[in-house]
Amino acid sequence: MGIGRNDLCICGSGKKYKKCCLNWSENWAIGIDNFECEQQVKDIVKGAFDFIAEHNYQGGCHLISAIVHILLTEKGFNSVVRIGEVQIDNYLFDHSWIELDGEVIDIAIMNQLNDIKLPPVLFGKSVATGKKIDYQYGVTQYLDPMAQVIMSKSIGQYIMEGKAQSTLKIMQTIAENSGIFLDDIGAAVSKYYSSYRKMSISESI
Repeated sequence: MGIGRNDLCICGSGKKYKKCCLNWSENWAIGIDNFECEQQVKDIVKGAFDFIAEHNYQGGCHLISAIVHILLTEKGFNSVVRIGEVQIDNYLFDHSWIELDGEVIDIAIMNQLNDIKLPPVLFGKSVATGKKIDYQYGVTQYLDPMAQVIMSKSIGQYIMEGKAQSTLKIMQTIAENSGIFLDDIGAAVSKYYSSYRKMSISESI
């Protein structure tokens, strides 16, 4: 999925990459700010976006989705954490994301381990174009061994077991970026020891 500066941007805007998502940090932040949805949802998405952008945080879909799920749930939203294989063109990979009102919210897709940056997805739409994306979420029943282990752990367990890798600090930062201040981050996470990711087998959104 390599892309040159003069190639058409992968986001589907019709512009050349150098005129579009090459300047992703600024353009996608504007796209989130201008997206029409509840402000609290945008604040949480933007909080995760800002953390990923500032720290060049790669390959963190499982942690980011868990944190966003907790923050959305704490604010009264009925979110679901999904795990499964995602296909974009000919590229297939294991991934975690959020579903809210039956639509995909996927922030961590913006900075994957393969160094390809794709616009975050809000309610099934690209924040770069505002259009429905044609990615396929949950295309097979297969998960690699690491993803199977992650699926077996509860949301709370997964975050707490990563304390040595600063998972609680990352959650605190994203929460504060979102305007959410948790007095006891550990206590907030412990409420999710009975919450698990759901395997996703679905059609393209």
